[in-house]
Amino acid sequence: MRFTLYKRTLLISFVVLLLIASVANAQQGSTSALQVAHVTSTAASVNLRSGPGQDYAVIQTVPNGTEVTITDANEDQTWLRVRLDDGAEGWISAVLLIIDATQSTVPTPAPTIVSTNSTVYVVRGNLLVDAGHYTEAVEAYTQAIALEPDDDEIHIFRGLAYMEMEEYEQALEDFTRAVELDPDNADAHYEVGVAYSWLRQHELAIENYDRAIQLERDAANFYADRGNSYTWLEDYEQALADYNEAIRLDRNNSVYFDARGTAYFGLNDYEHALENYNQAIALDPRYALAYFNRGVVYYNTKRYGKALTDFNHAIELDPDYPDFYGWRGFAFAATGGSDAEIRADLCQHIALAGEAAYPEVIDAIEDNGWRC
Repeated sequence: MRFTLYKRTLLISFVVLLLIASVANAQQGSTSALQVAHVTSTAASVNLRSGPGQDYAVIQTVPNGTEVTITDANEDQTWLRVRLDDGAEGWISAVLLIIDATQSTVPTPAPTIVSTNSTVYVVRGNLLVDAGHYTEAVEAYTQAIALEPDDDEIHIFRGLAYMEMEEYEQALEDFTRAVELDPDNADAHYEVGVAYSWLRQHELAIENYDRAIQLERDAANFYADRGNSYTWLEDYEQALADYNEAIRLDRNNSVYFDARGTAYFGLNDYEHALENYNQAIALDPRYALAYFNRGVVYYNTKRYGKALTDFNHAIELDPDYPDFYGWRGFAFAATGGSDAEIRADLCQHIALAGEAAYPEVIDAIEDNGWRC
């Protein structure tokens, strides 16, 4: 049976933007340049507080989507004082407000308002990403890009949201645009590489990882992801060199040890593969894929009992991964398991994998006259 390389969860780091929410011409106690805004939150409502901070008392809650008028801002402009239609006044965090410049009492908004809008949209997009609302996050980033089309970081943010949606072509467009805007942005080149990797265009991925590494030689994930592309291309020696460098830079990352184990497996160096899977598990005892990959080594070296134990553990940690059941089914067969156990696992593999089911599993079902 062929060894299936696991698909590594992308190591995506979101850069936290510092909110600089400026309100044009706003002075303490002045209402000469009032602005209209709307409450925007992933929750049903937000808190209206008596002062600019979470330590102040909650006056009332304000439903999401409510239109408010901004009357003031705190010194660093991270909290805005607002007035509701019923006359109530209080403070709301600036990240929870989208300023509508078109309804400002100032006929032609100052440029700082445009900057404020883009920043708030970016912060809102980041909050939506954290909440798993990727479509809405893309919309927020798109609004920010409309205001700041030459900001490479916003394109990266939107690209990362597209990646979460598995819209890899769209993500690639954003990352490529970020590179055009700032050719010296190592992260942008790296993200282009990641997008190409998910599109299974690994030669192009490697080219972009190369450029990212030229610009920033101390980023462990750059080497690790280039190693992943080399692994998919079955160039295990190059992959091993990259994983070695990633681990030199970050010895506490279980994913890197697991990936290096995969490279050793590809080189038929099973004992070194086991050493690396063991280290991955030591670093993260709940890392299901490391147990699975170690089980594959045990299976291929005819240590079927140990393989079965590892496959059981992997399934306990992640019961939705189809490969675990296919391999456990064969481990049951190798250790004298019952037909019911074998059939149940092979059928579960097919149910979860769909068209990607192992041909060996399908053949075993048919050869035994079983039905799933």
